This record gives sequence, C-alpha cells and structure tokens, in this order.
Amino acid sequence: LQDKEKSFTLMSYKDTAELERVKNLHGFYTWGTIHEFRRLQDENTELYKAHFEEFGAKMINLLTQSQLMWADFTTRVGEMKEASSHPQLETSNILSRSIEQAKQNVAEKKKQADDHSQPAKKKTTGKKILGIFGKGK
Repeated sequence: LQDKEKSFTLMSYKDTAELERVKNLHGFYTWGTIHEFRRLQDENTELYKAHFEEFGAKMINLLTQSQLMWADFTTRVGEMKEASSHPQLETSNILSRSIEQAKQNVAEKKKQADDHSQPAKKKTTGKKILGIFGKGK
C-alpha cells in the first residue's frame, strides 16, 4: 500500500465513481441549503427593517402627541392656579373651557398624526376595480 500507483490500479472503478457521485450530491445539497438560508435571512432582514421603521414612525407620533398633551396640561394648570388667585373669575368656567380646548387639540393632533403615518394610496378608477371582476371594460 505504500506504492500509490499500485493501490490506484487495485481500486475498483465502480466504487470510485460511486464515491464521486455521493461527494457531488452532498456538495449540491450543502450549497442549496446555504443558498436558501442566506436568501431567507436577507428576506427576514428586510421584513424586520420595515417593521422597525413602522414602529419608529408610530412612536414618533405617540411621543409628539404626549408632549403636546403635557404642554397643554401644564398650561391649563397654570390658568387654574391664576384663576384661583382671582376670586372674581369662576374656576368652573375656566376648567370646562380648558377641557374642551384640550379635547379639540387632541383631536387635531391625532388627525395630523394619522395623516402623516398613512402611506400615500394609489388612486384607482372604478373601471379598474370593476375590471378585476370582468365588468366595466
């Protein structure tokens, strides 16, 4: 067995071919598995990136809304403190006015936040929509 030339002549041709076939088959499946894993990894990375960007946009809107509500609250508390120092002003009127203004401000800010967080929608005509169902062509 020390002589390589002699050992190669003693080897069976069919066994060598079978070994080569198994080696190639193993390489093919290994390559396919690695390729599929990388593809799925890239796909999942893009999906996670999109979800994180959406989460960030929602958090920006939520934090902005909270900051505006807090500023409005501190303003209203200051007005109530000022009104309590003046007996001629009715605190209940200031409080009800403050509550109404706060509700309006929150509604406006929520509408603005919703407008900014909504992606631009494609405009479709009725003909295109009906065309899907085979009508309106």
